[in-house]
Amino acid sequence: MAMSTSAEELSARKRIEFLFGRPIAFHRCFVKVTGSVHAALMLSQAVYWLNPERQGQSRGKDNGWFWKTRDEWEAELGLSRWEQETARKQLRHTKFWLEKDKRLEHKIFFGIDFVELEKALGRAAATASRTEATDLLPEGGNPTSGEGGIPTSGEVETQPSSEAENPPPRMSQSLRRIKEHRLLQRLPETTTTTSELAAGLHKLMPATVWDEDAIAILWTDCRRKSPECTPEMILEQVNNKVKMKSWIRIQNPVGFLLTSVPSALQAAMVASKARDEARAESEIESAKREAQRRFRLEQELATWTKAEQAFEALSHDKKKDLVHRERQGFLREHPEYRDRAHLPGWEQSFRSKAIRAFFADAGRWPFHFSSPATDT
Repeated sequence: MAMSTSAEELSARKRIEFLFGRPIAFHRCFVKVTGSVHAALMLSQAVYWLNPERQGQSRGKDNGWFWKTRDEWEAELGLSRWEQETARKQLRHTKFWLEKDKRLEHKIFFGIDFVELEKALGRAAATASRTEATDLLPEGGNPTSGEGGIPTSGEVETQPSSEAENPPPRMSQSLRRIKEHRLLQRLPETTTTTSELAAGLHKLMPATVWDEDAIAILWTDCRRKSPECTPEMILEQVNNKVKMKSWIRIQNPVGFLLTSVPSALQAAMVASKARDEARAESEIESAKREAQRRFRLEQELATWTKAEQAFEALSHDKKKDLVHRERQGFLREHPEYRDRAHLPGWEQSFRSKAIRAFFADAGRWPFHFSSPATDT
């Protein structure tokens, strides 16, 4: 049974090794000079392609340059588009990484200034602690590096490493001050996911590097000033800042957003709350006016109903005489309507006027009544 298990394991191991393909060279010392594992992996692959003995399809015509498409980088390194853009942005902050965009050829050429790379590795080795200095040497600290700290050999396959071996990018001074300020204040952390906020920030600012600490600080500060805010509200304020005319002059966009967005969000929510309160007060006043109008109409309708009942109690000749008197008075003032004064609609109008006149002469008509409810 043990022999069968060992044979099965050996067969599975061979099949997995067949699926591995060609291993990718990864120089761990590049993490110190680039600030991230992805940037170090891209730099290691660039060193591989710029080997004078290497001649491949991605090699450019100019000596010291090569070009690659986004899909080729992803096929070789497994880095997504966003991970490639982030790594390239970090590499462009260095002096040794070179890029040349040939728009007519629709190609981006890459190069390395090995003199500057040697200086960067030397500075990293000089400033590193004794434990960190071993990370700048290939093969876990074997002293096989040449002059200036450049490894003479030691291309190693990518291996799982601890957080100490792959430190995160260095924080900017403004971000460090904000984090220290928060620690001094000992603000409570809000237990919520910021994945939606992170996705929105990457979409709005694809060329800006956002680390998880910065996103968490932005979320916490916004929630501290505006507890009811949502990721959509924060992204709306970020979008407003990005659309400013002076945005291109901002040197540290992440630090600027960390300090400005929480205050802008608080002001926007205060203004929105004031508008909601004003709208609610306006709706209440409108409802009060409508209720008063309906009450007045109901009173007028009740008064008119009583007046009609009292008018119907009169004799037929009395009612006819009152209506005829109103018609004659109207025709004296408007003789042009004589041909139409006998129509049913006019008859009803004269009847309403007769009711009003009869009770007004008797002093029984309420003075506040302006028009019969049947006319409205």
